[in-house]
Formats: sequence, structure tokens, C-alpha cells
Amino acid sequence: MNEKNCGNERSAFQADGTGDVCCIDTYKIFDSCRDQLCLEDLRIFMTDCAQETLDASNDVRVKMAKVIWLKITTEEMPFNRGYYQVRIRYYFYIMLEGCVNGNPREIPGLAVYDQTSVLCGGESNVSTFKSDINATFCTSPLLNPSYSAGHRPQIVVDVVDPIVLNLKVVDKCPSTVGCCGCIDDMPDQVCSCFDGDIVERSDARAAFISLGVFALVRLQRATQIIVPAGEYRIPEKECGNATTFDDACSLFRAMSFPVEEFFPQEGCGCNSCGCNSGGRTIDPKDYQ
Repeated sequence: MNEKNCGNERSAFQADGTGDVCCIDTYKIFDSCRDQLCLEDLRIFMTDCAQETLDASNDVRVKMAKVIWLKITTEEMPFNRGYYQVRIRYYFYIMLEGCVNGNPREIPGLAVYDQTSVLCGGESNVSTFKSDINATFCTSPLLNPSYSAGHRPQIVVDVVDPIVLNLKVVDKCPSTVGCCGCIDDMPDQVCSCFDGDIVERSDARAAFISLGVFALVRLQRATQIIVPAGEYRIPEKECGNATTFDDACSLFRAMSFPVEEFFPQEGCGCNSCGCNSGGRTIDPKDYQ
């Protein structure tokens, strides 16, 4: 059998005495990149209710910022075969806090940013279809073409919550600042985070935020590889019912005393007080 081909026989077999191996379906990363984005002065869009709170606030600060959704699209490069242009639209949920008549009021908002990258993903003319595991006897077939994976590669983006760098509030939004249609085509996953419709107003106060974003973008395709395999082991832990307690004190008494939390760790590697002083560090086991 060709070592680079899984072949027709999918059962485990011996290979050079290293044990059993098997063929699996997985994804292979063809290309990847990292982004360290400094996004300056992104306009924060909000609902009418949140806008009224912003207008009435005499002081505003950022309470929280996080990524709630990514819209990812892929297009083949016209003159570079095997290369793909990846467009990523970041949707940031921004929670501001305003001071209105001496009382703090939350102001939810939305910031949007578009990023474009070019990655190499090889070429493929295969469209992949997968069966519906929920299909039963006499069910209608899935004829929607969207159930096909197509020949384009899959894009995966890992992103951490953004770092807030700056916030500024102006009395009136400049006429040159807009959202280029990002408010009109918001995904349902983004709309569900707000109690009303996000609006774009130019006659009211406006908030702008600067964010630092770290992200990893990878381009991958489905493939088959051979990996070492072993027999499945039955778990030793039983799925019994959890112990119930009549009151909180009974639950607390059942907890183990965290002895290690009361003693410094050895090997701190410093010359300050407590390190290399000639004294003896008590072993938590001796205390028990």
C-alpha cells in the first residue's frame, strides 16, 4: 500500500512495529497569518434609547468591550491561482457607562471594522456533500446547494477580547464619518444583542473608541491522514448522582482544606526575604 494513501482498507494495521494506525478525515492548514490590529477612532453605533443616555451624560467611560461576531467571506484572486482574498468584518459589542444626574447608566453600542488578508490555499475542483444524520425514512432530501462545502477552503479566525486604548466623545458626529452600510446588513446574531434597532445619527453626540486586537487567521482544507491508534478504554469514573447537601454549611464542611494556599511555593529563584535565608520551609504534608 502507498504510505501516502489511506487506501480502501480502513481498518487498523501494523506499520513498522509502531502499533496500530488508522485513516481519519480532518483539516490541514495550508496557510495562516497573525494580526495585531490597532483600530483607532471606531464610531460606536447605538439604539435611540442608548443615544438619549449618551446625550444626557456628563461623563462617559468604557465598561467592557468584546467581539460578538465575525462575518467572513472568501474570494479567489483573479490572477493568482491558489490564492484567496479573505474579508473579515469584526463586530464589537461596547458597553459604555455614563453619569446621568449623579447616577451611572449603561450605554450599549456597536463598533465595526473590516480587515482584508490574502492567503494561499491551493486549488481544488471538488464539491463536498455530507449526509444528514437526522434524516429518517420518508424524509425529504436536502436539495439546498448551501449544504455543499464547495471547492473553496475554510477560514478559521481565533480572536481574543480587544484591549481598550482610548475613548472620546464629541458633541456632533463629523459628516465625513459613516459606516458604509454596515448597519443595514447586520447579522441576526448581532441584532439579538440589542433591545432595539441600531441607528446612525449625525445630529447627536458621538462616541469613538480605539481598540487593540490580536487575531490568528488560518486557511484549511479537508484531507485524510494516517495516525497512530489505540483501543478505546472504558472510563473508570462512574457517572453517579452528585452528593446532595441539606444546607450550605454541610457543603462547606465536605470541602478539602486548601493547605497549599497558605504556604509559599519553593524554588522561587530570588534572593529576597524568604529565599535562600537558611530557614526551613514547612511542607504542607507535614501540616496535614
